[in-house]
Amino acid sequence: MDKFREKEKNFARTYNHKIAKEVVQFALDNHAKYINLEDLSGIGKEQRKSLWLGNWTYFQLQEFIRYKAEEYGIVVRKVDPAYTSQTCSCCGRTDEKQRVSQSEFICNNPKCKNFNKTVNADYNAARN
Repeated sequence: MDKFREKEKNFARTYNHKIAKEVVQFALDNHAKYINLEDLSGIGKEQRKSLWLGNWTYFQLQEFIRYKAEEYGIVVRKVDPAYTSQTCSCCGRTDEKQRVSQSEFICNNPKCKNFNKTVNADYNAARN
């Protein structure tokens, strides 16, 4: 079992490096000054177990993104994840009714360029 645990640990570490590199490359390709990551420091162990993050080394991934981004002068910021799935990433309006379903987000701000357009809810939340 120890042998398999070590293999799993190495796989996760390698995969986190790969993801971190892709995130930083995306930021570079899009001339981003910042990479925002959810601040999950307030989430306790029991809450993490209920999320799929329980067995994933998300905190390690965040650290890999941070140090890789710093090499290029990109600042990594921790953001409060509250309401990111209810806030339009285009205009900033927050309304719980905008998160129509698990997969759909529709901005209800008539002044927004995405007004009444269906956007993938996870994509919208990630942009926030």
